[in-house]
Order: sequence, then structure tokens, then C-alpha cells
Amino acid sequence: MRFLILFFLLSSTVVFSQKRLAGRVISAENDQLLEGVLITDANSNAWTVTNEKGYFSLKIFNLKNFELNFKILGKKEQQITQDDIKDFNEILTIRLKDDNLKLDDVTVTAVPKRSKVGSAVVLGDYAVNQRQSFSLSDILQQLPGQEIQPPNFTKTKILNLRTAGETRTNQFGISYMIDGLQISNDENMQTYSKGSNNGLTKLDNPSNGLDLNTIPASNIEKIEVIAGIPDAEYGNLTTGLIKIDRKAGVSPYRVMASLRQGTTQVSLDKGYNLGEKAGNLSFSINYLNANNNPTDQLNNYDRITASAIWTVNSHDKKLRNSFSLNFHDNLNDISYDKENDTGKREATFKKDKGIRLSNRLFWNANTSIIDNIEFNTGFSYAKQHSYHQSFINNGGRVVPTAMETSLYTGNYTPVSYLSVKEVFGQPLNLNAKLSFRKSLNSEKLSHNISAGFNFSYSDNKGRGTGFDPDKAYSDFTFKNTSAEDVGFRPTSYRNLVTPRKNYGFYFQDNSTYTFANGHDLFANIGGTL
Repeated sequence: MRFLILFFLLSSTVVFSQKRLAGRVISAENDQLLEGVLITDANSNAWTVTNEKGYFSLKIFNLKNFELNFKILGKKEQQITQDDIKDFNEILTIRLKDDNLKLDDVTVTAVPKRSKVGSAVVLGDYAVNQRQSFSLSDILQQLPGQEIQPPNFTKTKILNLRTAGETRTNQFGISYMIDGLQISNDENMQTYSKGSNNGLTKLDNPSNGLDLNTIPASNIEKIEVIAGIPDAEYGNLTTGLIKIDRKAGVSPYRVMASLRQGTTQVSLDKGYNLGEKAGNLSFSINYLNANNNPTDQLNNYDRITASAIWTVNSHDKKLRNSFSLNFHDNLNDISYDKENDTGKREATFKKDKGIRLSNRLFWNANTSIIDNIEFNTGFSYAKQHSYHQSFINNGGRVVPTAMETSLYTGNYTPVSYLSVKEVFGQPLNLNAKLSFRKSLNSEKLSHNISAGFNFSYSDNKGRGTGFDPDKAYSDFTFKNTSAEDVGFRPTSYRNLVTPRKNYGFYFQDNSTYTFANGHDLFANIGGTL
């Protein structure tokens, strides 16, 4: 109740510092009016979209402190602040340059981002493409403190921030967001041994951070890296946040091909204008084949990913909805060494096929209590199959398979046999997030307040570890009569793993106080529950 009273008291002090800023956006090359340009105030989160004649009108909540970002696919993103505007009553003209190789001052590495508090760097489109990046791992190697390495798809790649040492148990330390939707690796359970954090294959990554090699670089437009604790709306994090924006909008056909150090990649992108009411549709498809050691026929890596983004705006530009569909499939199958006469001894593969759906709804409410509302929903589901086989000759051992304490007849392995280990996983994730934002400003003090609710549900519906007594893995056989010998019982994820349900609330106040000498004091105050 006290918070609501304070909220309404603050809202009564803001009227005099607000004003609508109007203008038009045109192409710098041919003066063509640009429709569908997204204009966002980075300080207040207010936004609008240019109409068919390139015009826009946006309410500025704090005339002394704002940053407008103009963004459309195919044009270089541009920012203007209060220092760039001489007369707020004039109609502005914003000229956006083509985003191509003719641009001057091209930046191909990570650059610091102007920020009130915290530490942030931005990797733009040129940093993504000029290095012939194959995956998110290659792009993030350009961050300060990261080691530049050749592409390697025979093992997982994990990012570490704010640490001099490498650790593979940082799944709770770094959060990844693609187009505003958080993704994680928390549902991955592709391990074979009890209590082990090591996957069955080198491409498995249970109990660790997100594998950066699984995210293609071909349709990434910009990456913002916050090395530190971000705003409360992103959760209780410890080491950083990676925000990934993908290309979406009208664009011609674009075909890209890369070949480097045994890795080949081909991608196709296209963006359509479906009309004023139907909006824009963008799609991207990417194929990658990697083999870092051509003499090794057992470590090929094939991956295909496809995505589609459909964005539509209401006629009055107060509602904006963006729907994304993503599909991925590791085409790897079991491979054998054809030069080995004995044949079919050592073999490993990891299959991973899945789909991810997400939807983002923005509403410019512009009421006395709420400026804008954002509602995000996401769903992901995948089928994973990890496989490893090897030839074993150990003289034969007993395989304990009892399900209760009793005397029973055990199974005995052959003297020599082909050992097979398999893990079947079906990770499932469902999440939703609702956010409310309001800007309150007085002559010297401004507040950018946000609050919201989030929910997530995660589970693994897979059948777990596979087991066949005739193909028993030797670690689960009796070696002698010592107490260290253990038996093996197949684990069913769908029956034994309890789904995880998380509920959360957050509140954040990014405030700015301007002193008489013109200096500013920034404070970000927030919390989660």
C-alpha cells in the first residue's frame, strides 16, 4: 500500500518534462522514405515504428536525458540524444546509411557501450561476419580477455566471464537471451555414470553452461555482453548476461559461404514484406559440416538450423508482436573407421533434434500508471540420443541387475564383446514473462521503473540410460568381491526426475539525479523474489 501511495505521488511530478518528438526517417543514399523503422528510447523503453511515409511520433519522458535508437534491417543503426536536437518543436529528419562494406569507420571487434552503471560491450554485424564466424563461440572470442582459437566442433565450448580460470560448472553464472527469450542448458541430463558431470560423448554437456557451438552465427545481428550483475528483471545472476539480437525485417536474398580449417558453412537469408497488415517475415537456414582432422573419420559434425521471425504492427503502432520459430538437427549418425579391418569397434555420436517457439508482445499503453507492457512466452523441446561403443576383452564378468535385495541369477558377459552405452533425453522447457514499465521525471530526478512476473517449467521426458546385459559396460560389472563393486539400474527421466517450476517477481528502479553543475548521479535499485 505504501508503495502505491509513493508511486502516485511521484507520477504527479512528471508532466512538465514530457514532450512528443516528431520526425521522419529516410535513406541517406536516395532519400527514400523508410517504413517500419523501430525507434526505441534506451532510457525509458518507449518505442514506436515509422509509418508508410517514414514519419514517427514518440513521447520523450525526460528531455534532459534520452537516447533514441533507429533500427531497421539493411541500414546502419543510429543513435541520437538530447545534445543532437536544437529545437524540439521542429520535425526531425533522420538519415540512415546502408549497412554494407562501403561504410566508413567499420568496427570489427567488441566496443564498449555507453552505460550508466555496470560494464557492457557490443559486438555488431561486422564483428559477426568479418571473422567468418561459424557459431556464437567464434564471435564471443573477440571479447576482452578471451582466447582466440580455431573453430572446433568435436567438443563443447563454454564461455567464462570475470574469471582468469576456466570452469565448466557456470550454468547459473551466465544467462543467454535470444530475441528477449532466455535459453538454458539446465534440462540436459546426457550423463551415463551416477553423480558424474561428464557427458557420455564429447558433445554432451550436462550440468554445465550453454554450448556456444549450437547457436549459428549466420543470422546474428548484434550481441550485447553485460559482464556483471544486470537488472533485476534478468534474475539472480553472478557473472553476466549475453543478449543476442537476430536479423528480422525486409531484405534481399543473401547467400554466405565460409570455409576454414576443415569447417564448411553455407547459409541463406531472406526477408519479405507481407503488406501493411501482415507485417514482415524473415527466414534463415544454415548448414555446417566440420572435421578438424580429415584423417579421423569418427569425428565428423553435421548440423542444420532454420529459423523464421514474423513481426507485425497494429495500424496505430501501439501494438507490436514478434513470433519466432527455430529448428535444429544434428545430422550425425554412427561412423566407423573404414580403414580398420576389424571394423565397427570404436564409434560415438550425438543426435540432437529440437524445436523452439517464442512470442513477444509489446503494447504502448501510455496511461498515467503504465507506459508500456511486454509479454514474452517460449517453448522448447528436443530429442537427444548419445551413443558410444567399444570392443572389450576382459575374460567375462558378472552383471548385477537385481531390483531388490535377494538371491538371484546374474548375467555373465562374454569373454570379449562389443560394449554399447546409450542415453536418451527429451528436455522440455516452458516459460513466460510479463513486464510493466513507467517513467517518472521531475526537474532534477528521473525514474525508469519496471516490475514484472516470470514463470518457468522444465523437465526431461527421456527414457534415460539404455542397458542391454549382452552389451554391458564393464564399469557396471563385478570385478571382485570388494565393497566398491556396484550394480547398474536403468534410469527413466520421465518417471524419476521431478519437473522444476520456478515463479518469480522483480522490481527495478533506474534513477538519475542531476546536480546544479550538470553532473549526474545514477542508481539502479532492484530486487527479485
